[in-house]
Amino acid sequence: MGMTLSQPMAIARGILNDRDPDYRYEDADLLEYGKGAIRAMAVLKSIYLYTQGELACVADKVLQTVSFSDAHALVSVDRIKNGNVVLPADKAALDAFMPGWMSVDASAAQNWMPHLDSPIAFWIYPKAPADQILEVTFIRIPSISTAADDTGLPETLIEAVADYMVGMAEARDDDHVNSGRSAQFIAQFASRFGATAQGKAQ
Repeated sequence: MGMTLSQPMAIARGILNDRDPDYRYEDADLLEYGKGAIRAMAVLKSIYLYTQGELACVADKVLQTVSFSDAHALVSVDRIKNGNVVLPADKAALDAFMPGWMSVDASAAQNWMPHLDSPIAFWIYPKAPADQILEVTFIRIPSISTAADDTGLPETLIEAVADYMVGMAEARDDDHVNSGRSAQFIAQFASRFGATAQGKAQ
């Protein structure tokens, strides 16, 4: 079992000195901050959210989409299920040297190319035959309803998520605001993933 958000929530309450049952910060608020931390990881350190899946292609089309509801972005098209690998290609080069490639008869995928305007769309060459299934790697944002849900993330991230929770809690517009402390914890969260608070690699 991986990390649950109840674990960083407990640490965050200690840092916030908010252990009295009459909490200043509701569980629902800290839970949402924890979800926000995971969404931030999709940008700062997406490898923690890499997931493999099987995608049924739309037949006779070169443009495909990662249709999983929890998909944030495509990482790679790995291979045809029970078949050959699908190699990455340069769409601009294919357009230039084989202008009619989108009209080639449907056959087993040989190449894939990212769609520059959509993180979950991609091109394949040639067009997909009927019943083609591709094995893909994508960034998955886990669905979390309660603090006890398994996020699937390693417990080594507990302290990082707690940092984010504290930073967001301190940023609230109430009597306990400390903007400098908020920025400190958000920066500490980002630095754990080798980035600045603005999300730029160091």
